[in-house]
Amino acid sequence: MSDLAPFVAAQLRDKVVTDLLEENKRLRDRLNNAYQVRIKNDNNGNTLATASLINGTWRGASVFWDVPCDKAEENYWPISVFEFLENIGIHIGEREYAKCEDSEERQERSYVYMDERPWDGDNRKEIQMVFPDNFSRGVSLLVRIDGWPRQHWSNIQRLDWSTRRSEYRLDVIEVLRRVVATSYPDAKVSFVEISFGINDVLQMMFDNLGMPPLSKEELRKEKKKKKIEGIIAKKLRAAGNTDLGDAFFKKLNELEALLFVIGFEEPDEDIMTGVLPNLIEIQNTAEKMESDSAI
Repeated sequence: MSDLAPFVAAQLRDKVVTDLLEENKRLRDRLNNAYQVRIKNDNNGNTLATASLINGTWRGASVFWDVPCDKAEENYWPISVFEFLENIGIHIGEREYAKCEDSEERQERSYVYMDERPWDGDNRKEIQMVFPDNFSRGVSLLVRIDGWPRQHWSNIQRLDWSTRRSEYRLDVIEVLRRVVATSYPDAKVSFVEISFGINDVLQMMFDNLGMPPLSKEELRKEKKKKKIEGIIAKKLRAAGNTDLGDAFFKKLNELEALLFVIGFEEPDEDIMTGVLPNLIEIQNTAEKMESDSAI
């Protein structure tokens, strides 16, 4: 028996390691699936674009999480996809997150912003499509249309701007479906980016992973934190700060920590307006002293 002991121990160890590796793979697959985003035509099952929440970035100091679609510059679809918008949905994991419903029964329609964008050109236009029922979540799609002449889209843009505050606002979706798709049948469509309200998309990820939902208190604290960060960001820019990326968020986080230390835990803009300029000046002075001492 003693001669077999090392062999048995090795076999047991190998089995434990194998089981742990299999469990790790199962959990990793589950996590990756929770991150996975797909834009689908739910009528025929076609996947129009894919993305991963893990590749997203914050939009400034807002609560929006902007997620780039995979290989958007390569994945173009015929403009006829606009004729079946009611079938297009955004899925996270195996669950449908938002639907581009446009049915008369529900009287809920997607709408489009035709604002100027850097990608726009003489024969192309980038639009932002906001989903119905989900405005509070901030669910929207950035869509590129290649093959749509400026002479036409600029007219639609002017009409959209002129009617935006009217109850008879131009239905750009209907223009895309009935006019652009038939007038420019060779035009192509690419889905570039999906924007989410971070609290709701986090909740969907928790659901996919079987995790308990965020409590009302946790959601309240997260909302309060983002409001404080928004006020700090605004005051930093007003003070002339031009930092970008990590450099800017480093200063923002330092100021947020200072506010907490001196007892400001509520996002009261009037009170913070009187305090933040002094803190920003102290921060700038400390940074300059540190820079001078390094020379």
